[in-house]
Amino acid sequence: MTKKSDFSKQEWQMITDGPEWVFAALAAADGNVALTTKGKESKAYKKVIEDYRSRSELVAEVLGDSAKASKDTKGATLSDAEQALEEINDLLDAKADTADASDYRRFLSSLADSVAEAAGEGTLGAGKKLSDKEAKAIKKIQAALKPGKKPARKPAAKPAKRPAPAAARTSSKPSLKGKIGKRIAGSEAKVVATHTVKKNETWSHLALKYYGDMSEPYWRYMYEFNKELIGDNYKDFYAGLEIRIPELPDHMKKD
Repeated sequence: MTKKSDFSKQEWQMITDGPEWVFAALAAADGNVALTTKGKESKAYKKVIEDYRSRSELVAEVLGDSAKASKDTKGATLSDAEQALEEINDLLDAKADTADASDYRRFLSSLADSVAEAAGEGTLGAGKKLSDKEAKAIKKIQAALKPGKKPARKPAAKPAKRPAPAAARTSSKPSLKGKIGKRIAGSEAKVVATHTVKKNETWSHLALKYYGDMSEPYWRYMYEFNKELIGDNYKDFYAGLEIRIPELPDHMKKD
């Protein structure tokens, strides 16, 4: 059984913010709708929070702390909400029992349906309760909360490494490949480990493993350090990829 005490303070805030991120996703999808529609959404959201019942202690504790959501959800875009829900999903995979994680996901899905349907009542024509934008937002919410991760893509052969920039190839500095703890040319950070990505692993999983914190500043720091290998899209992340784990700067280290 998963409880509040199984998470750090920061992790629990992420879990508690889940309902607000669902609401933020739908609000962003709606755009500039009438105040009456926003009122219906808000009323439906509060009703689910007040009336929802679950045998899961995790969900019960989230409902008890739902008024303590962070301000990060205010004015968020659909992309912001999707990213936040993916991070919450990673945290559930890493720390929650399967049954409790399923109950929490079911709760958020029920919340999304109730809020979206409330907004559409009486405004979209007979029998239609969801706008196309809301339907797409719900699909994004469901995808972000899918148990586990989509199967990692398998490269046909060993992942090809990007060629080093011309300046690096002509440099007189000796290669630092495989020398853990040595400084990497062009970076002040030390490499403290190398990691071969396993199936279903994410940046958040690695940040939790090596830094003890899976929040965005930590996994993004790791991604930026490996950006030359990964590319501009942090989601280009697959099993078999070998990445370097940089040492955290002093201001990010925990006491």
